[in-house]
Amino acid sequence: MSNFLESVVLNSNTTNQTINSYPLSPSSSRDNLTAGITVKDAIYRKLQSINYMTVQSDYRAEFPPFFICDIGEFKRQLNLWKKYLPFVKPYFAVKCNPNPEFVKHLVKNGNVGFDCASLDEIRTVIEAHNNLGQMADTTNIIYANPIKPISHLKYASSANVTLTTVDSIEEVNKISRHTETMEVLIRITTDDATATCPLSVKFGADLEYSAKIVDRCIDLGVRVRGVAFHCGSGFNDLSTLMKAVTDTKNIWDYINEKQGFKCDTLDVGGGFSKETFEGPARVLNQQLMHYFGSEIESRKIKVISELGRFLTASCFTLVTNVIGTRNEIDSNKVRVYLNDGLYGNLNCIIYDHQDVDPKPVTSFGKFVFEENREALNDRIYSLWGPTCDGLDCIKKNHNLPYHIQCGDWIAFKNCGAYTTAAATTFNGFTNDFDYTFIDTESETT
Repeated sequence: MSNFLESVVLNSNTTNQTINSYPLSPSSSRDNLTAGITVKDAIYRKLQSINYMTVQSDYRAEFPPFFICDIGEFKRQLNLWKKYLPFVKPYFAVKCNPNPEFVKHLVKNGNVGFDCASLDEIRTVIEAHNNLGQMADTTNIIYANPIKPISHLKYASSANVTLTTVDSIEEVNKISRHTETMEVLIRITTDDATATCPLSVKFGADLEYSAKIVDRCIDLGVRVRGVAFHCGSGFNDLSTLMKAVTDTKNIWDYINEKQGFKCDTLDVGGGFSKETFEGPARVLNQQLMHYFGSEIESRKIKVISELGRFLTASCFTLVTNVIGTRNEIDSNKVRVYLNDGLYGNLNCIIYDHQDVDPKPVTSFGKFVFEENREALNDRIYSLWGPTCDGLDCIKKNHNLPYHIQCGDWIAFKNCGAYTTAAATTFNGFTNDFDYTFIDTESETT
């Protein structure tokens, strides 16, 4: 087939159309990573590679959703972080996107640690190193879950992951009983009620209780390495951040006074977003330098962060296939049904309160992704996932610049955080997706 869209339209009543020629940039590929092309290039190439004739003739074949991941965008986000908080080492929150290939690329890129919350996440990071022929530096892994199953705790200890967080005396007792090498950060509570996803409703100890946790650690010989806090995902109240650092200083001084060892690790959590980063970053920098400046400058303490969506959300573009449409009679409204939805990668709409923005990739078989065009289409679209649940609605009353029909493709940018991590197989639909990795910051070789 000379052109990937010669038979993209699955509706036999519609005449197939030929895509306009789209110029591709020169590229090079190495280690499952293609350099020198854009996300637009990568989507086009991926669609070209699909054998549409096979899909139409074989019921076992289908058009699964796929991702384009730009490692170059990850590098840009990492540089943005370093610009404002150069002394805070990013630890990637594996929970937000545990794709093994992506984690391997982060290991290769270096300059990040890993925030793990379970046995499998720790194992994913260690195996990523092993697959690259490296030994994992477990001092760059934190088991940042205040409540841990005993089996996971023992695995972490056996893997030489020796730093974790606690927010209760009971967890300290568990650690003392089942491990010999585990050291802790005291997870304090924050006033994150206004955050998009507050966490202090579940985790964190107030200052009075934190002091009791410290006392119990000293009694049992569990070393306290420092303090951790999290202002909630999508926090927007800068006073919350300021108070968190102030509270950290108070319990930090208490630990140093009571314990024979000085604190050496401060975990400032996550919750930052690309769009609103500068304000919180400046406040955090000022607060940390005010209370811990001399220790930071003399490198007596290590400051880390738990970054999820900040590092990865904008790296991934999700591309979905239109499996059906329905034109409302005597109306300009059209229902569009996709092969991904709220039970799949777009669960972020429910769990992460994300407002997704669908972008047509093809229209009647013509490649139109990121083509500049005014919204001349007067139809009103609603977008739905593939399941039988009426809750599975991606977008209501949405304008699209192009007409869409069965067989076309629609993309969603900023789908790199808390998407595949919570995708299900409800109604028998897949949660096994294809990934193409590119690097827009690397030139061709």
